[in-house]
Amino acid sequence: MISLPVALYLALTLAWLLHPAPAAAWTEEELKAAERLLERELDQRWTAEADARDRTAADAKARAQTASEAAARAAVARRQMIETLAQTLVEIPGGSFEMGCGPGDDACEGDERPAHRVSVKPVRIGRHEVTQAQWTAVMGANPAQIQDDQRPVEMVSWDQVQQFLKRLNVETEGPPYRLPTEAEWEYAARAGTRTAWWWGAEIGRGNANCDGCAGPAADRETARVGTLTPNAFGLYDTAGNVAEWVQDCYHETYSAAPTDGSAWPGPCPDGYRVVRGGSWLGRPASVRSADRQSVWPSDRSGDRGFRLARDL
Repeated sequence: MISLPVALYLALTLAWLLHPAPAAAWTEEELKAAERLLERELDQRWTAEADARDRTAADAKARAQTASEAAARAAVARRQMIETLAQTLVEIPGGSFEMGCGPGDDACEGDERPAHRVSVKPVRIGRHEVTQAQWTAVMGANPAQIQDDQRPVEMVSWDQVQQFLKRLNVETEGPPYRLPTEAEWEYAARAGTRTAWWWGAEIGRGNANCDGCAGPAADRETARVGTLTPNAFGLYDTAGNVAEWVQDCYHETYSAAPTDGSAWPGPCPDGYRVVRGGSWLGRPASVRSADRQSVWPSDRSGDRGFRLARDL
């Protein structure tokens, strides 16, 4: 902005050019004084503008430094999160079990039959469902509807989970992370039981987060992982909270199902993948250990997530 003396000088000069005054009206001393005034005002303005540019550059440099330090801290935290994922897996001993509809389970459906014996090798399976913090550390963004670092990630499709696993395995050493097979999942969820739910033949109260389970967030939203009691293998939320993707293709019955604990490979007959465990939205029958759901692999939902598995 031009100061008042400079503006006055310019105005007077313009007025003189438009309406020249007699030569005697402007003495040489007055002209030199006006010139010095103009030079001084311009110097002050240029100095002020240079100072402002310097301050702007310094502020930008400080912001860049702050952003760089924040990015470095985030990178360290991300690396630590990925490196500690292995510590969140529980070693499940190998064994054999009867997979599918259990005795006295009146809620069994056709796709839970025939019950059949399956042998499962020792495997590591996530103590809890993959959290939003863990997903974000690998993928860089949190897709969950209800955002909380310690709640399970949801709104992830089977296809997106495969991308998560691919990225995670690039950054880790040792056996690759993967989804549990359906047999591994049920074996781990039952933890040696044959009742409808791992804790018994009745739904009870507060054993799971589902609609009708009287859990901490029943029929409202997901709960933080590790909120409820774990099963005998030390796994949380195998019943309710979020339904969990497994690796297998969906088949309408267990006829000709693998008996060695491996995944039922593709191509999937109708394109569907299997989801297990039920969710906070489901009724008690849907969180039984034997319950199965068929879901299109690209489908996403606010009540569906997953847990990790890894070979020994």
